[in-house]
Amino acid sequence: MKNKLYIIFALFISVLMLNTVKAESILTYEETYNFSRTDYVENIISLKDNLFLISSYNIIKTSNEYEYITDKYFEDLNTVNGIKYNDNIMLVGIENNVLKAYLLDENLQVIKQQETSYIIDSYVTIKLYSYEDKVYVMLLSNETLSNNNIYEISSELTITEKSLSSYDSSLLKKILKGDYYLIRMNDIEENNRITHYYSTAYNKDYTILVGDTSNVTYNETNGYEYKGNITILDSNGEVVSKIETDEHYSFEDVELISDKIIVITNDNPNSYLLVYNINGTLEEKIDITHDVEGFPMQAMKLFKDNSKLTIFSYEYSKARYHYKTFMVYNFDYSVITNENVLGTVNVPTNAKTNDLVTIEITPNSGYEIDSVEVVDSLGNPITLSDTYSFIMPDSDVYVTVNYKIKVDNPETVDIVTIIGISAIIALFLGFKITGKLRWLK
Repeated sequence: MKNKLYIIFALFISVLMLNTVKAESILTYEETYNFSRTDYVENIISLKDNLFLISSYNIIKTSNEYEYITDKYFEDLNTVNGIKYNDNIMLVGIENNVLKAYLLDENLQVIKQQETSYIIDSYVTIKLYSYEDKVYVMLLSNETLSNNNIYEISSELTITEKSLSSYDSSLLKKILKGDYYLIRMNDIEENNRITHYYSTAYNKDYTILVGDTSNVTYNETNGYEYKGNITILDSNGEVVSKIETDEHYSFEDVELISDKIIVITNDNPNSYLLVYNINGTLEEKIDITHDVEGFPMQAMKLFKDNSKLTIFSYEYSKARYHYKTFMVYNFDYSVITNENVLGTVNVPTNAKTNDLVTIEITPNSGYEIDSVEVVDSLGNPITLSDTYSFIMPDSDVYVTVNYKIKVDNPETVDIVTIIGISAIIALFLGFKITGKLRWLK
């Protein structure tokens, strides 16, 4: 009997292990595209059915399959970055220590341009953010803020220099998104180890920082002993958990897809995508090692847009960058609904960007719909139609349905309410009058 129980138990554990191994990936491989016309890619912008590659000194227009269409060079600019802005492209660069801004249309024609009189360090990295009607520029040197300033660019391309301290911290979190924590938490020394962060990802609940940690003093046997580091922060910026692993010496970049943390690591000669859950448990390790004509490629940046995750890789030699590739994976965003015992909500659990999503709501007997709220992953409201439909944005979506008691005959209820209130007032006055009469006696 004991042997039979043991066999059943072993089979049960085997099934569990089999299910764990064959867990469905959130990423589906599409294709790897080779591209030799660009330098290191700072950003990829999706605009009007085309992709625009922002490199160190030029911008390239391609199809969605990375087929070259046209380009525009800015050879005088030392460093360049771009961002989508009002169905156009805002390009920002530095020339002779002067910050310049260009507004380009989809054909890469300059609509407007402007420059500042401020003196800027040319050897910096430019990061751009859009918030409401402005674009904000942060200048980084070795992943830390190069000065104490943020540069605001208006729709008229007026550039204003403002000190970091002039912003409210809650506003800075919105403007700089997850990178607010990159400049606040970089180069943290703790327990004789120093943490250095390279990239962030975020949603309304969490901010993820990735980089590496190393011992502060050099070890003659093992050098600096670099370890990959992931730090998970809650919406208040408090550390939820930290992952430090010596299996990977550094994490290059990170994206957050639903409740999954996607990071890039390079362990020569192999490159990997690592998928962690929000608790910091490794769920999947995807080998993305590849080469072009015998040259191994190094995966360096992740770009998430329109339900696609693109991995930019390059082959580097001391002379020049030779080959570049774009490895594309597909995924679905999640639609998360609140649990409520007063009714049922039927809605697709996953959808791709620009899909039409319809919410079907069935209140329980005696209840009706009070309000329906839909927000994106940052908490921004999403417009609903009269039939409770919406267009899926480029993020997860949270649906909240509120109910109220159903009133079949409002007029009757009003009359009952009036009679009830009148009865209470009459009783109160009766007690008062009775009390006075007793006092007179």
